[in-house]
Amino acid sequence: MEDKGTRKLGASRTKLCLKLGNIPLEGKLSRIGMESESGLSQFSPAGNPIGYKKVDKVTGEEVQNDEILKGKKVGDSVVTFTDGELDAAYSRRQTEVSRVKVEDIGVIPDTYVKSLYLFKPENADIWNMVGGRMVQLKKQLRFIYVEGRQEREAVLQISNGAPMLYVKFFPSEVAEFVPIPAACDAELAGDVDALMTSLSTTPIPEVGEKRNVVIDELVGMKLMGKPIPSKPPVEAKVLKSKTAKELLKESLAVVKAQQGA
Repeated sequence: MEDKGTRKLGASRTKLCLKLGNIPLEGKLSRIGMESESGLSQFSPAGNPIGYKKVDKVTGEEVQNDEILKGKKVGDSVVTFTDGELDAAYSRRQTEVSRVKVEDIGVIPDTYVKSLYLFKPENADIWNMVGGRMVQLKKQLRFIYVEGRQEREAVLQISNGAPMLYVKFFPSEVAEFVPIPAACDAELAGDVDALMTSLSTTPIPEVGEKRNVVIDELVGMKLMGKPIPSKPPVEAKVLKSKTAKELLKESLAVVKAQQGA
């Protein structure tokens, strides 16, 4: 049973048809997302629910949603646009894409992905034909997709048997990073390998989802007047006075002792 407050797959709200020549590969897009909610709401000291208003920061007067204009401040002036003006200037969402490129499947780093959707095919015969060959030939489809009024590059790729649509960031939106080299001293390699081999058998318990379970338990304690338990913080102790060789020897002994317990 799915935990309350967790959404693993968005509703299929958008239809997309990729035209491969005259072959319509149709499907619905469901946004992939994981939303964690604490199960708690916000209240005033009087116990009333908290609401929010959009106000003019100068006059303090409330502004209705249909009165709000989008714009940008240029010098001392503010240039604003209506939604109609923005809709006319930007690309509209495409339900049919006629320019599709077939290419070898490639790795798309998570940092390059703006949105991720599950593509749910609507015609089994077409999907078996096209999707089947994509799997066999290890191919993906690249095309332009409109998201949020903006044309973006997108890739349809079959990952672990599921057709996934990756909508990509523009290059200017991707954070820059540089490689961080790592080289172990030859004299320490044997000890590091021994430690890593020992750690390869470390049992890791399965972690259950406790977000709302914990909240329910705390609410029950409050209602019964019981004190709320507190967990001590986990503090990391950095050992700076010992050599790497000493730390490796001690660490291997600790791991072996834990596994023998």
